[in-house]
Amino acid sequence: MEGENIKDKILLFPTAKGGIAAGWAFHDLKTKGIAPKALVFGVTNPVMVQGAVFADITITEGWSRDPFEVIRTGDTVRVDPPN
Repeated sequence: MEGENIKDKILLFPTAKGGIAAGWAFHDLKTKGIAPKALVFGVTNPVMVQGAVFADITITEGWSRDPFEVIRTGDTVRVDPPN
């Protein structure tokens, strides 16, 4: 996805990979106004969760259905954190 605009998009990842800089990277994206609306992980880790919370970006994990089986690039998706 190099070069793709992620602003206001919902991004799906099968797993999380990254270190302690993820929190600052998410925060940087948010302050620059180019952050995604939400991050959807098949499996995540505490560092990614902490980074998303720090940047106020919605993050989800552990869906009852595999999102990669039902969602395709370009689909309209809504993430509803309270539910």
